[in-house]
Amino acid sequence: MVDAAAAAFRKARAALVDALQQEYFCDDLDPPATAFGWDTSDFEAFYKSGGSTVPAAPAVTAAAAPPTSDVSASVPIGDDGPDAALMAFIQDSPGLEHLQAKMQALSWDECDTLFKEGRPKLMARLKKEGLTLGEQQKFSTIFGKATKPAVKTGQPGGGRAQPSPFEPPKLDAPGGDLKKLELDVQSYQEALLRDGMPPRLAGLFPPNDELLSLIDTGGWKGCTKGLVHQTADGGYAFATVENGWCSGESAYTHGMDLRWFIKPGFTDITLVAAVRFSDFAQVGRGHATSVHGGAVESCLDEATAELVKSKLFPMATTASISFDIKKPVQPHTTYRVFCKVEKERVKDIAYDIEGVLTSAKDESEIFAKCVAKMVNAPALADQARPQ
Repeated sequence: MVDAAAAAFRKARAALVDALQQEYFCDDLDPPATAFGWDTSDFEAFYKSGGSTVPAAPAVTAAAAPPTSDVSASVPIGDDGPDAALMAFIQDSPGLEHLQAKMQALSWDECDTLFKEGRPKLMARLKKEGLTLGEQQKFSTIFGKATKPAVKTGQPGGGRAQPSPFEPPKLDAPGGDLKKLELDVQSYQEALLRDGMPPRLAGLFPPNDELLSLIDTGGWKGCTKGLVHQTADGGYAFATVENGWCSGESAYTHGMDLRWFIKPGFTDITLVAAVRFSDFAQVGRGHATSVHGGAVESCLDEATAELVKSKLFPMATTASISFDIKKPVQPHTTYRVFCKVEKERVKDIAYDIEGVLTSAKDESEIFAKCVAKMVNAPALADQARPQ
């Protein structure tokens, strides 16, 4: 039994190390011998810092070396200060942010010249600035795949060249007339149910989340936000969108993971969702504050709009919305969202939708509410056209 338990422990530990190595680009950074007594948070701190933060082993009584300071705020950049391009690169590269304080004596061009002469030369130079072996390896790996950012100094916060706006590829699917599509709620719902809710590459829900499991077995179908796409044949069709302020991987990176569900058809006009927020949605990360009210409001605005788009009219516009945040919402906690029609103002044209965010375990414990007036903009435009 002891041998089996030890084998299971080693397997779980290896899986954790492998996952953290991939997340923080430290494929060749192995934990030290003192890691035997570490818990999950110790391993995460070690890889997040690139090997700088080494928690003390429980059996060691001597004080551990102080961890490297995590300088996550932007280092001031100017003509006489740290190299602007290098600081911008470090700040924009996940897992490198804490290196800003150590790298102020270097420049992008110097690093680039050394890298071209050979990775070991760059690593040797980084070592002189106090970077650990893991930090040297991580920096060199990411730097070797990067392009020098164009940064402008002389204005508050600096500036950098902006990329061209993202243009989604045209759908390889039959397209139709745009004006007809804008009023076709059935096509919108069919597209949502067809595309479903693909597995997230990253997310805020733990495995086997109780609320998600409960919703998934109640006849509800998981959906992802949809919008009109251009098709290769010159027409238009509905399809889900991978990223947005409240949807996809991009929403996770700034602190919200909203997963919503509907029941197929148009008899049941409700929507249910599970949502979690991370540290990045807090009023101030790491300061024991609650989730920012704007993040909570974005969640409810998105959920009420998707109810209308999937059940009433697909091009819903939020004409007005009011919020009532009753209790602080906490990160790393699962909440339930439920949306329904509160009032039909004008059939097929305007509706008041109620959205409620509650405890996952007790629906009577309300944390926030909203009432959104949703209007069918294309239908209104048609009515306004001269006959």
